[in-house]
Amino acid sequence: MELLYLYIKRYDNVFENQQINFSSNYNIEYKDGCLNIEYKDNNMKGYYGDNIKNITLLHGKNGAGKSTLLDLLGMRLDDRRRNSHRKENRRSYFLMYHLYDNYYGFEFSDSSYIEGDQKITNINMHGIEVRQSLYKPWVSLIFSLEDNKLVYKNNFFKRWMEENGERAETRYAYITEDKYNSRINSNFVSEDDGEYIFARKYYINGICYEYLYKYLIYMKNKDEFWETVSSFV
Repeated sequence: MELLYLYIKRYDNVFENQQINFSSNYNIEYKDGCLNIEYKDNNMKGYYGDNIKNITLLHGKNGAGKSTLLDLLGMRLDDRRRNSHRKENRRSYFLMYHLYDNYYGFEFSDSSYIEGDQKITNINMHGIEVRQSLYKPWVSLIFSLEDNKLVYKNNFFKRWMEENGERAETRYAYITEDKYNSRINSNFVSEDDGEYIFARKYYINGICYEYLYKYLIYMKNKDEFWETVSSFV
């Protein structure tokens, strides 16, 4: 699994109409209602070893929104629901992942991206009603990419991966030193999100750089391939 892209329609007073590509393997652009996905040759492929697909550096001035962005990526399911429900008119965005082959996963903050006048035009729900696929906030959807059309397949990440012979215990490691983050509920440090979205594993400690270093070394030296995303503030 690889985190590819984030589109933010709005997020409080911090972001508006922002697009962020996290991968060196793809060019992705949301333009005129169409989500264009282009695979590209990456000359740096394998630079970090076989177990790490990519490392992305975020930089900017204080107050530019770096921590907010990483929190947005790192929030587990209950945190997303808790934060998005209370501010649903101020927060709208989606995350996109490459799963394997031509299959891609999306985490949508609301249904506006798959229904209505402002939906993504190259999504094909294959006759499935929105209430059947996105029946609660932050249930993630799986699509196959066919001639730049995203064809709906399923809405249970873990079950889909298991049924198709892929590793279901993919983890998203969130390494931070902010123990008092209002967006992250530290009561759920050891929990996961089951069927609905990729589980976030928190490493909350004052020496976050040491944890990050150890985690990357662990990933680099694993004998068995294990795909993940790591982020820190």
